[in-house]
Formats: sequence, structure tokens, C-alpha cells
Amino acid sequence: MTKLIIFGASQAGKNALKAMRGDFDIIGFCDNDPMKRGTRFCDLPVWGADDLVDLNWSRILIASCYAEEIYAQLLAMGVSPDRVEFSKAPPNLEHFAQWKTKHVNRLSRFKNRHASADCFIIGNGPSLNLTNLGALNQFYSFGLNKIFLMFERSPFRPTYHVAINSLVIEQSAHELEDYAFPSFVSYASGKSLVEASKRLFFIHTAHTYAFSADATEAVIEGNTVTYAAMQLAYFMGFKRVFLIGVDHSFSASGKPHEKQKMGETDPNHFDPRYFANQDWHLPDLEGSAAFYRLAKDAFEADGRMIYDATIGGKLDVFPKLDFEEALKMAQPRV
Repeated sequence: MTKLIIFGASQAGKNALKAMRGDFDIIGFCDNDPMKRGTRFCDLPVWGADDLVDLNWSRILIASCYAEEIYAQLLAMGVSPDRVEFSKAPPNLEHFAQWKTKHVNRLSRFKNRHASADCFIIGNGPSLNLTNLGALNQFYSFGLNKIFLMFERSPFRPTYHVAINSLVIEQSAHELEDYAFPSFVSYASGKSLVEASKRLFFIHTAHTYAFSADATEAVIEGNTVTYAAMQLAYFMGFKRVFLIGVDHSFSASGKPHEKQKMGETDPNHFDPRYFANQDWHLPDLEGSAAFYRLAKDAFEADGRMIYDATIGGKLDVFPKLDFEEALKMAQPRV
């Protein structure tokens, strides 16, 4: 009978023991709480994670609300993914497990790739039509969502691209797979719509009130793809970020995140075709601003800065700059 250890000496672990006893030879529990190590739980021994290397076991079952962190911990210890199982893992955790195994190593190459450099993050507001995007080709930049609609009338091409919204990914799948520059796409939203490639990288997106400094663990969605791009910029080491096209103003009626069908023209983005006659999710401006403040604090705590150079933008979180002033301040790409 397969020798199994349950990671999590708690109620979830107790439930897992009841459900799996008889199908496995459950030899004990593992837990990160040092106070539990060396004790007994449900009349079975409790070990620490460091003890696993000296024990004879075949599989480990994670039964904990900290399953993502424990899974990453086990992989870092050299435990093979095929020896790990989850107790009633929710879909997002299953996505995390699959993503961590198949895609995280591909992201590692971007860590601190642009240490101390500057970049532009380009929102998709109507103010982009007043902005000389061609001038940005000499700088590092992140294009977002359907920035490809600008390509037919501008020589601008971003250094990187980010998309996390399921509707955007579905509506842009062909373009995402055709980009000549790296694109970072939410795994949960995009894994069934696009394929990973030399230029398409899956990120694990999470929903929690935090700023993630490490894209190999998670990128927090934060109600807006702009926030995801800020975390990727931080992960890559960029010291100064300049926002453009982040108008932070929408013409819409309904609840935040509500899915609606756009009319024949889209007044909220730089191109009237953006969501025209398509579904979209209503913005959460207040929620987005709260996450932007987290980004501001994270950057400034590390001696970095985010500036807002959006022409006529309504966002009031970051220091304001004129677009031309931002072009003079920013260091060109090397």
C-alpha cells in the first residue's frame, strides 16, 4: 500500500485522514509549525518539512489553506511534482500546481533583467490618441491588452505585453500568439485559449490585497492589467516607471466587474473598435486606485518610483509629469 504523509496537522488534515484511510498507508503528518513538530496528531506522528528527506514515503497530500505556499516549498526542496497531491484543491490551486510545474522556470530569466533601468507602462485610454507613441520605441515599455489595435497607425511596438482578463484574452488569442515580443498572459484565463511559446509566457494571477515582487510566485490582478504590469516591471528590476494612457476615467453604468455588451463604438479606449459589439467587464476605479497605492508604497520603499505622465489623466495616486518631461527624464533602452 502506498505510504502517504499528510501535510497539515489541522482540521483539514484530520478530514483528509478520514477520507483516505484504507486507500493509503498514512504514516503521519507534516507541518511547518515548530510547536507541532515531534508531537502526535490523530494518534500519528507530526514531522517538520526538514524531516521528509529521512522518511520512507511515496506520496504527500497537502491539506491546508496555505496549499500554494506549501507546494512551492516542496518543489524548492526537490520533491517531484508527481509525488504531491491536494485535498479538495479548488480550481485556482490546481492551476497553480500545473503552472508551477510547467511554466515558472521560463519566467525566472526575466528577474532583474532590467535592474536600475526605466520603462513606460502604456494604458489603453483615449489619451493615447494625443500621445506620440512613436517616441517610445527608444525606451523599454509594456503594452497592455489590445494595444495591437494601435499598430496599424503607429510605428510603436512595446518591449513587452501583458493580458490577464479572460474576455480580452479570448478576443485577442490570434494576436497574442503572433506577437514578435514577449507577452505575459494569465494562466488561469488563457491556458485553454493560447499556447505557451518562445514569446508567450504564462503567469499565475491571484486575487488578494497585496503587491507581489516575485512573478515566479504570483502576480496579483488588482482589478486592472496595469497593476499586473507594475509588478512585472518591479520583478524585472525597473527603477522608474512612467505611466501613459492610464486615463482612469470611463463612461459606463453598472457595478464594478459586471459583464456587459458594449455598443457599436467604444468610448473608453483609444480605438472605437476596442470592445465594440463585444463583452467587457466594467472597471473598478476605486479598487484599482487602492492597489495602485500598494504599488506606490512598494516601489518607494525600495528606492524606486512610479510617475504618471498620462495626458489629462484622472488618477491622483502617483506624482504627475508632462509626457515630454517624462521623455527627457527616462533613460533610453540599451
